[in-house]
Amino acid sequence: MYQALQGNLGLAKAIEYFTSMGVTVSIPLNDTQPYDLVADIDGTLSKISVKTSRSTQNNISYNVQLRNTGGGRKNGVRQVPFNNTTCDYVFIYTLDENTYLIPAKDIKATSGIVVAPNNEWSKYLVYIKKFIDF
Repeated sequence: MYQALQGNLGLAKAIEYFTSMGVTVSIPLNDTQPYDLVADIDGTLSKISVKTSRSTQNNISYNVQLRNTGGGRKNGVRQVPFNNTTCDYVFIYTLDENTYLIPAKDIKATSGIVVAPNNEWSKYLVYIKKFIDF
């Protein structure tokens, strides 16, 4: 799967999650900021960084790259370490379709984390409401 497509799927899943929770979502006009969405959560505008992962260690846990990567440098790909002050939440969508919403301030890593339903990040598992739930 192409990285851009994977990123688009993660963004769509984040929009689906917030919409299912009754949260208004706004999309920035460009992709030069360190976040992907703005969500109006309880009257506060929150910056959301969306990450996806297909990289599994054992079909249970997933390696999530937090760094932002992109072109623009003559010598190849530019990697910017994750800074937990540039967004309010990190939304993660994994290959097994688990979704996490982690407060950025709780992430101390700058390159990546490992999420799994049974590790320290499991308390941030969130579920998208189904159509029948409305």
